[in-house]
Amino acid sequence: MPPNAEDYDSDSDDETYDDYETDVTLGYASNDSTGDDFSQLGGHPTWPSNAAPPPGDFSKCKVCSKPMSSLLQLDAELPMEFPGHERKVYLFTCRQKACRRREGSVRGFRWTKVTPATATKASESTQITTESESVSSKPKADLGASLFGAKPASGSGSANPFAASGPASDGGSNPFAPKSATEPMPPSAASPAAATQASEPADPAADLPATFASKARIAAGPPPPPTPTTPWPSESDFPTPYPPSHIAAEKEYISPPSKSSDPSALPPGVRLLDAETEGQGSGSGNKADASAFESVSDKTFQKFSDRLAENPEQVLRYHFRGQPLLYSKTDGLGKTWPAAMKRCGSCGSERVFELQLVPGAIVELEREEEGFEGMDWGTVLLGVCGRDCAEGNEETWREEWVGVQWEVLGT
Repeated sequence: MPPNAEDYDSDSDDETYDDYETDVTLGYASNDSTGDDFSQLGGHPTWPSNAAPPPGDFSKCKVCSKPMSSLLQLDAELPMEFPGHERKVYLFTCRQKACRRREGSVRGFRWTKVTPATATKASESTQITTESESVSSKPKADLGASLFGAKPASGSGSANPFAASGPASDGGSNPFAPKSATEPMPPSAASPAAATQASEPADPAADLPATFASKARIAAGPPPPPTPTTPWPSESDFPTPYPPSHIAAEKEYISPPSKSSDPSALPPGVRLLDAETEGQGSGSGNKADASAFESVSDKTFQKFSDRLAENPEQVLRYHFRGQPLLYSKTDGLGKTWPAAMKRCGSCGSERVFELQLVPGAIVELEREEEGFEGMDWGTVLLGVCGRDCAEGNEETWREEWVGVQWEVLGT
């Protein structure tokens, strides 16, 4: 089976292929247990075992400050990418009509806990294997291969279905472990001058009169106390939750592209208007420009629609460090992607794409609601810190980047 679309290019018109597998793992809503008891659409959010809830401010819409509803919680451990890291990600949305289409009405969070011994051992093993095989080319690690139970993990039954299975050499090494961390420092004899310098007081203020040193320290003041965190609200403070669903996973298979299709051609039903034949008077040029703009938008949307039509019941697309399937290239996010995904606000590292919700999720989340006044986004993207930064070995809550592409309003 060819691994990608390029393998379908051939001079033979008689060659045919079956559907081919992409690097994306798809999530489907399920009423039946999938073996992953943590991941779910909708429902009340739950926290990792023995973990403290996130700060209460995380629960509030940035527009109206009211509690939001859970869209998604996902077991997102990636042992080949981040050895020793426990990871969970969450998406929330505000259900107030006045907050729709406004920045901050959809928010995303990440929970990370690092186990030092596991992280160090996995990092050393990965480093040794990687160095021994660096001269040979290896296939790209499929980080989404076992997400949602798409493929059984070789470890315990509670392993994250998003994580790739297989030996450590097939995945990325721990980015926190520098290569020199395991190399011993060469012994060196200290010179008399160095010994003299070492015996000198480290604090220059110690050589000053005691009264001056004391005043300097007093002027600096004590360190500021930690900022108190607002407790997470009780369930009664939240809106009625969306109905919960388990999430099942499968690898994405799509049909091969048609040999007769031109990758640069417009999708069926979309055409550029000719100013001389379609336009009338002085406004014909403007009409042609408008049609050209619409054709770009339609082409991107057509690609989005065609890909979802291959697996119409999907609610989630997961591809860590991959590329999202954009709903539009003419809105603010589409025009500036990937620059629109801001750096991590905690460590300054680049963020990477992790997952996106697609309209099938709206169908599942709002299946018990009547009318057409519900969510109106085309896709919700989640970008996370590429280092999975955390506060030492303690469990850490981080707000991550969320990008929303809204449905196009009719004119």
